[in-house]
Amino acid sequence: MAAGDQYLQTIRNASPQLTAQVDELAAGWLSLLLADPSARGPEQDKHFNDPVWGTITLHPWEVALLDTPLVQRLRGVKQLGLAHLVFPTATHDRFSHACGVVEAAERMMDQIVRNTKARRRTGRSEDAPPDIQEHERYLIRLAALIHDVGHGPFSHAIEPVVERIFASEINGLKAALRADDPRIDKVQVSEAVAVLTVASPAFQELLSRPLMNRVLESKSAADVTKGLIAAIVGGSDGSACGALGALVSSQVDADKLDYMARDAHHAGLPIDFDTERLISKLEALRVEEGVLSPRLHDLKERIRTYPDKRYQEIGISAGGTGAFEQMLVGRIFLYDRLYHHHKVRAADAMAQRLVYYADPERKQLSLAILYASLSDDMVIHAFGGLPINVGTAEKPIRFPTTQASKEISDAILQRALYKRAFAFAGRFIAGLDTDVIPIPESGEPSSALNEEEKDAERSRVMERVNRELADLEERLKAEEEIAALAQKIGSTLGAAHELGRQSEGLAAHHVIVDLPRKAHPNRITTIARGDDGRLDVPDVFYDPARWANVYATQRRTGYVFAHPARRAIICVASRVWFLRKFKCVLGETADRQAKAGRLIKAPWYGELETAGLITARERSYLEKPRLVHLPLELRNNHVPKEWLEGDPTFIRTFNDAFNKVLPDGISALAESELVQALRGIFRTVQTWSMDSTFVTSPIESEKVLQEKLRQALRQRELDIGEGEEQAGGETDIKIGRRVILENKSIKGKTDDPFQAVPRSGLQGRRYVLPTGQSFIITAASYEAASESGKLKPSECVKVRQLEGVDQPFVEIRIAIRHSDSLPSRAK
Repeated sequence: MAAGDQYLQTIRNASPQLTAQVDELAAGWLSLLLADPSARGPEQDKHFNDPVWGTITLHPWEVALLDTPLVQRLRGVKQLGLAHLVFPTATHDRFSHACGVVEAAERMMDQIVRNTKARRRTGRSEDAPPDIQEHERYLIRLAALIHDVGHGPFSHAIEPVVERIFASEINGLKAALRADDPRIDKVQVSEAVAVLTVASPAFQELLSRPLMNRVLESKSAADVTKGLIAAIVGGSDGSACGALGALVSSQVDADKLDYMARDAHHAGLPIDFDTERLISKLEALRVEEGVLSPRLHDLKERIRTYPDKRYQEIGISAGGTGAFEQMLVGRIFLYDRLYHHHKVRAADAMAQRLVYYADPERKQLSLAILYASLSDDMVIHAFGGLPINVGTAEKPIRFPTTQASKEISDAILQRALYKRAFAFAGRFIAGLDTDVIPIPESGEPSSALNEEEKDAERSRVMERVNRELADLEERLKAEEEIAALAQKIGSTLGAAHELGRQSEGLAAHHVIVDLPRKAHPNRITTIARGDDGRLDVPDVFYDPARWANVYATQRRTGYVFAHPARRAIICVASRVWFLRKFKCVLGETADRQAKAGRLIKAPWYGELETAGLITARERSYLEKPRLVHLPLELRNNHVPKEWLEGDPTFIRTFNDAFNKVLPDGISALAESELVQALRGIFRTVQTWSMDSTFVTSPIESEKVLQEKLRQALRQRELDIGEGEEQAGGETDIKIGRRVILENKSIKGKTDDPFQAVPRSGLQGRRYVLPTGQSFIITAASYEAASESGKLKPSECVKVRQLEGVDQPFVEIRIAIRHSDSLPSRAK
């Protein structure tokens, strides 16, 4: 079997059920064109007007494909989902965008050819790549035309629903694509469907027809398909032709150039982005070690994978840096003002829930339904229960519907969009915009937090929120829990209460928890060529890593949207739920963002406490928002895998014991330093336990133990200090600024190193107090009295209340065994 055929078979076998459904769709979409074996399309190129590019030109075979349901279906798929309910003129569709991407790719290739010829004219032919061949140009244009055929109704909005239905299949396809080409990063649901469409028998049959001769040239249909797939998902084989695929999917591609200009135009949001300047500076670059900047050291490994130790890449010349940065900043602007506009998100989230609630058990939905040749508006009607005849007489397509989907459908059609009831973001966390933080127990202010501490608290809270609400499944679960809490509040307060009246008939589909997609790339992957021929990262002020972090922890805003008639009860329930789930209390800025400040009346929290629905402590936080420290969260990557294999409950047991002693949690920076210290100590204990020389050698004194720990932890690149003067004495070991490690040597033999010298942490506690923390790590060396005392590494850790102390104070005891006797061979 040829390599191309083997590749297609692997791709198709990775997702058999999804492949079968896509095959059926593709066969129907292409049936009319395939019915005429001699079809060649119109005799001449077609030209038509476009608001973005002026004039778009398509070749005969492209027009023939354009006129099939495969591409014509995109006329009904709005580019921006339901954004037109907020921006009335944003009614453009994926069809016009696909045509625009073809034109953008053509102009980009034209400019690359011109710039390559210019380099040759100036005597730099040695680094100039080969010219773009005609069939290569046609392949990229074809990829541009079909790159969006995998989109279903409402564009990106329903992708999580499709992924929920075909999760294992899509994951299998992603793994197969990455196994063949490690450059492929994320593969979206729409891209997965597009990949399987071009890999389908129907599309393979189309490629083998005379209509596509200009695209195939001398290649097989399977080889051309591999090139199309690489272009769609951002892969490359390193060749000149493979590099051109970046024009369809990369950081600077025809897709972005078109959708940014087209979306801004139709939404009425002009952006300052010089498209022509950026295109004029595009170049095909030869990447090899001799021309790489030290900042591109990660490319050296990739270079070595190619036989001639070089590969081709699409980049820009240094003169295009300004236009490139404009594009990055313009994209941020569009996300902030358009894609992540709260009403747009509410509308798209409603469309997403419309599809989900039509078939929550995933028993009826299929690609035949989701990708039926219907406009977005007709899909809303169909899931709302309106009988629509699609499919064939032999195989009619029936849309599932429920009472919940009917309600959501009616709300969308009447533009009764859900409204914000609760907003959550790092910048809203209570207590971080003030100079003092009240202590709940005493009411006295503590010392002010500095900016590093504030940023750490924001990052910590939002990292957990973003992580636990990242998947649609988790957000749906959150919606059910908030709705259940709202129902309980309403039923307890009764119908005479305003909240009781709002809760009548309330269900989970009246609540939407929404978290926006990430708007920023984590790093710049585009390469720029300087005047001296060196390749480097474009020298821009915009730092994607920094902005991505700031956006994730502060700017990225999540919302709980509510049915307009139930906004107050869902607002109350959301506040209580976030406090209990994430220890997250948000200040007045969150209320202003959600316009929810007037929804809650002053007596309500008191009434909730009286009814036993919230505790006095919860009422205190809700009425007087302030910072709540989160409980400690030790994770898998902090603990040796051998420990987790031997004791899967280790992490849960550790966290529960620690947080039981300190229910008020610890600060973000304290947690960060503590888990890093524990990770280093745990791995050191694991290493020592496997070293027979160590466990059989004596540790004569605390001084010897301290020296061994100091050396081991510094090797693990921890910030170690020792003998520091603190609270009238000297610390044993200080890790970072907040973790004290006290060393003790247990005299005599024992099988219980945790009960021996139980108050050993008291001395170290006085060194801890100036740091403001309530925990200490005690390393205790011991000699086992019998075999039962030879604890496994995961058994050498115990978390408990420090004995002899009335206030909550955690001692983490680490038992370190030594002086084991080696058993004889006979034993």
